[in-house]
Amino acid sequence: MRIINITACFVFTAALTFGNAQSNAVSNNRQDESTKVTATVTLPKDLESFTGLTLVLRLYEYDPLLADVSADLVEKIEKPDFSHTKGKPTVTKIEIGTKGRIKPRRSYYLTTFVLDGEQRTHIGEKDGKPELCKVITDGHPREVSVVVRVVSKTPAPKIRESVVCRSLEYAGVAVNEPGYHCWGTSPIMDDEGKVHLFVARWPIRSETFERGFDAAWRHDSEIAHYVGDGPEGPFAFSDVALKGTGKDTWDRYAPCNPLIKKVDGKYVLLHIANPVGMTKGMGRHPGTQRIGMALSDSLNGPWKKVGTDGKILDPSKERGHWTHRGSVVNPAFVKAPNGKYHLYFKSRGARMGVAISEKLEGPYVHQPNPISSSKRRTEDGYAFVSDGKFFLLTTDNHGVNVRGGGLLWRSDDGITFDATPEIGYQSPKTYLPRTPGTPVRKYYGSGTFQRPQVLLQNGRPTHLYAASGTNIKGGDGSLSYVLRCNYEKVENNEREI
Repeated sequence: MRIINITACFVFTAALTFGNAQSNAVSNNRQDESTKVTATVTLPKDLESFTGLTLVLRLYEYDPLLADVSADLVEKIEKPDFSHTKGKPTVTKIEIGTKGRIKPRRSYYLTTFVLDGEQRTHIGEKDGKPELCKVITDGHPREVSVVVRVVSKTPAPKIRESVVCRSLEYAGVAVNEPGYHCWGTSPIMDDEGKVHLFVARWPIRSETFERGFDAAWRHDSEIAHYVGDGPEGPFAFSDVALKGTGKDTWDRYAPCNPLIKKVDGKYVLLHIANPVGMTKGMGRHPGTQRIGMALSDSLNGPWKKVGTDGKILDPSKERGHWTHRGSVVNPAFVKAPNGKYHLYFKSRGARMGVAISEKLEGPYVHQPNPISSSKRRTEDGYAFVSDGKFFLLTTDNHGVNVRGGGLLWRSDDGITFDATPEIGYQSPKTYLPRTPGTPVRKYYGSGTFQRPQVLLQNGRPTHLYAASGTNIKGGDGSLSYVLRCNYEKVENNEREI
């Protein structure tokens, strides 16, 4: 009689099954690591016939935490001599990105166009919906259905100019410090009428080596304090309000993008900082920046960090929240009429959110969604309340109106803002004068106004301060400008703000 070792068979079978499962898992993981996307492109049967055009698909990758960095092309596929006959659908299945590999902390999207030469005649949309066709990561699919339609020949209506925008005129240079790049410039007026500016600055040239603009601000920035007799200066350097700790802390490096407010009798200085150093050529910045808060009884300091280390906001720890595993940067802040404290920030996808607290020093609780249903990339907000309404002034670096200008968003509750903003300000070329014989120097952010900050008097904006890489003085470094609100020049000057 043959005796079968059942235990051995079971172990062998289990090992074989487990081995196959491992092999399949490895195979699946390898597949998951690729940037392969399968697009089923459908031209509906009622679309007019055409021949001899070109179908073009492009797969892009981008860093969702950086608003001012363009996306990188993963792969482009062209189908020349593309045609369609009205009366029956044209369906084409295309694989793209098969050779690419998913990179950490990157997001991906697909574009589909039909071209006549260089002219776009048709556009493809995911499931026929007019939104960015996100794929692969963050829960987005690898297989998408793209429905093609005719490109509208009617230009989108221009958004209207706000009263603030129509009132603005050039007043001068706010801060242009020799040897430094100057950036975000946040103003506040003291009880004597003097105006204090809190400015992000960093050396143009390091003592050891030149890092390059993008790495330097994330490594060497400090927050400097300047004082002037009025809103238009001139402003003189006073002191350095905040520097990196240089220790193993969340704010080891580069306090930057300051915001100064007076709340509950205290001066509140909000900022971002970074625990990770940057060197030239290091690449894009990891999403490690967070928001901090320091308080003082005087604009001259000393500044005391809130809590144990000054950090006031992290991304949400809740999986599925839109900020999870992102960064939170570029603070805007306001005390609401109901007594609560609203902290606005930029996070994933260069969209803005809000966290709310019952107390100035926190804790701040993330709200479930971004502040607007608009899919536009927005950042660098400045928040204020006027006549019971919430306003948020942001950059427009991706051209809702014009690249380099700004947008003004409105809200009744400070949590959800209108999907369609107004023009907050135009691009620098609208305001900046040119001096014959003086060459304009261009640095990072040239042609744009960034980090817009507002001086309010009697609840209404009177001056706008903005950073730019366009140096009309021909000197070294980026600088900040000040524009005044001249409401008298505005025709039909209704009090909208």
